[in-house]
Amino acid sequence: MGMRAGIYAPRLHGGQWVATLVITSSEPREWHSDELALVRSAADLIWLSLRNARLGADLAESQRRLDLALKNSSLVVYTLDRELNCTWIYNPQKDFQPDEVIGRPVEHILPLEDAEQLVALQRSVLETGSSARGEVHGHDREGKLRFFDVPPEPLKSENSEVSGLAVSVMDVSSMRQLEQEILESATQLEIQRQILRH
Repeated sequence: MGMRAGIYAPRLHGGQWVATLVITSSEPREWHSDELALVRSAADLIWLSLRNARLGADLAESQRRLDLALKNSSLVVYTLDRELNCTWIYNPQKDFQPDEVIGRPVEHILPLEDAEQLVALQRSVLETGSSARGEVHGHDREGKLRFFDVPPEPLKSENSEVSGLAVSVMDVSSMRQLEQEILESATQLEIQRQILRH
């Protein structure tokens, strides 16, 4: 026996046809309004489930690409609440593990003298609600001086109040070292020119 009756429930998205749910019966029959409503609801739910699955796959792929891109970078991204406690961290460097950082303020993570600049910068963004950018320095666990570019961004709630911060930290120590070497080379070159003139 073939199909003798059916319901077609087309699904539109953005004014465009994207799918149709078809329910068939091998016997001739009349469909009741509650059955038609149920099929429409089922079509909507199936479409939303498929769309969510696709979005989940897209998100997983984006996460995979981000992980790959940041794998060997010195970029650390984290969020803070209004009390400057870390609420999330991504790509922590070898000096920190997420469980050592989450729920703690920066002054309990870094040595106090290193944390002061960073805390001052982050507090100013919390107070003004405006982005800022600064360079701070600190020491790694081996005591080596490091330089960091830090542009904190305010996180705002639905009513536009600052609820915390999103912070990215880029280690720019090698760039600062290169700048210092260039400056020293330029100074040596100038000394050599002065010697040659006399």
